[in-house]
Amino acid sequence: MRKYYKVVTDNLTSVVQVPPYVKYKLNKFVRPSDLHSKLFIFDTLKNAQKFTNSRFGRYKMYECHATNVTKPVNALLSGITWIKYNKLKKQKKSVKCINNTSMYWPEGTLWARSVKLTKLIQ
Repeated sequence: MRKYYKVVTDNLTSVVQVPPYVKYKLNKFVRPSDLHSKLFIFDTLKNAQKFTNSRFGRYKMYECHATNVTKPVNALLSGITWIKYNKLKKQKKSVKCINNTSMYWPEGTLWARSVKLTKLIQ
């Protein structure tokens, strides 16, 4: 299985948190409770390190395994817009109507359906 990288807080939650929050576990796959949501991971250690270096705070970086890995859509949605996006997706409605200011995903960001932390890197 291919290795990916996950950046988490000291209590093993995501650095970028959009409700409902996910608590990661060592050697156990976790999934978001929302079936339309994804978990964010990095393709390389170098890209995960770039992300942690660009943020304030104490973070842990793990090697991980992931399932159903895909590239993300082009823009990062704000938390509120993300919730609207997921509601529209659940209702099988168009998401083109969402207006948001966007910024790009950090380099090397991927989406996954489930993630298992396997080894603490730093």
